[in-house]
Amino acid sequence: MLYKLKQVLNIIYPKIREKDYQLVIKYLEPLELNIFNEMSTYDKKHSINILKDCLKNEKLKDDILYLKLALLHDCGKDKKTKFYQRVFHSITKKGVLQFHTKRGFEKIKDINYKLALLILKHHNKNIQNEKLKIFRKIDDRN
Repeated sequence: MLYKLKQVLNIIYPKIREKDYQLVIKYLEPLELNIFNEMSTYDKKHSINILKDCLKNEKLKDDILYLKLALLHDCGKDKKTKFYQRVFHSITKKGVLQFHTKRGFEKIKDINYKLALLILKHHNKNIQNEKLKIFRKIDDRN
């Protein structure tokens, strides 16, 4: 329950510090950075938090593909998504956000196809990829 309250507060009051943005620039190519910059402030903050957790993980910290995934996994979410829609999706995994993985795949596929595939699969619980399982746990915690 505390996790859900934290999510709600982060939706209402997301803030990105300059040092966090410098971290983003370190891992994304210019076209990827453009897509990151199009994301909502909440999604950017969420992604930066995931990047920081990935950098603490022994299996993910040196894998640039997963560090990029941390920053761009939710790029398929609409910037105009309303607060109540985010809360509804957080609880039910349904609604306007349920297709964000497919939209994210479409945005990234011509820039980095391997990354696009990970974006598409990042909520798939049946995947056998060990690193993606670790990533999903980090995403779920944030």
